Amino acid sequence: MAPRSAVPPLNRKQVETVIESFKDQERAVQTLFASGRLTLESQDAQSDAEILVVARRDPSALRIEITHAWGQPLFHICLQGGRLDVVSFPEKRHYEGRLDNPRIIKRLPFPFHAEAIWSIARGYPILPSYHQARSTKGRQIVLTDKADAVVQVIDLYPDALLPQKVWMRREGIALRFSGFEEVSGILHAKQIQWADDEQRILLAIEFRERVFNRALPEGIFQQQAPDFEEIPLEAIGSLEPAMSAKASGPLS
Repeated sequence: MAPRSAVPPLNRKQVETVIESFKDQERAVQTLFASGRLTLESQDAQSDAEILVVARRDPSALRIEITHAWGQPLFHICLQGGRLDVVSFPEKRHYEGRLDNPRIIKRLPFPFHAEAIWSIARGYPILPSYHQARSTKGRQIVLTDKADAVVQVIDLYPDALLPQKVWMRREGIALRFSGFEEVSGILHAKQIQWADDEQRILLAIEFRERVFNRALPEGIFQQQAPDFEEIPLEAIGSLEPAMSAKASGPLS
């Protein structure tokens, strides 16, 4: 049997078509509500919870509520204007700090970059700032900056040229998208996996419902923290104990 020939790279017109479809999808959604099931994996353990996401594209703002399956709140997370605000109900603590502080970024269990979070909630990746888009092998597009350094790598499904996996170099993560649906021209994946540079899956979300482009309630991105201990993010060693999934942890 003759060996299967390698899939040729996309031609320039195909690359331009895919990039334009990404831009069309980005323009199609400005706000969203999404709910589903979150699976968080860490240290050979797996934990499940319910997740609710409310997000706005511009100006960027995000609210995430994570609860037990029976409704007990676990975490309320707000990300707006470069600030991260986390209410941990199991710990009875309220963490807050700026994300432009590199000391904070290193302490977080996974990157809270707005582009990555929006791509997960939206169910479709957005394009970062880049200089050139090209294809060097079949069904893959590489975005580079002016120094020709890789910014993002996009792997596409063979049948519909939809995004299957996106590697974000700056964030050091890969997002995998599956189960695409279309609603009024808006394409979105129901299943998303978040993996690190070593291909270890950190979390997976299966969204049951998304509502796009509805008016958002006033103050939805303002955190209403209970009377918990206030802790600046700069003062802690890591959020890992609070947010990781362990067999004996709050998500189990």
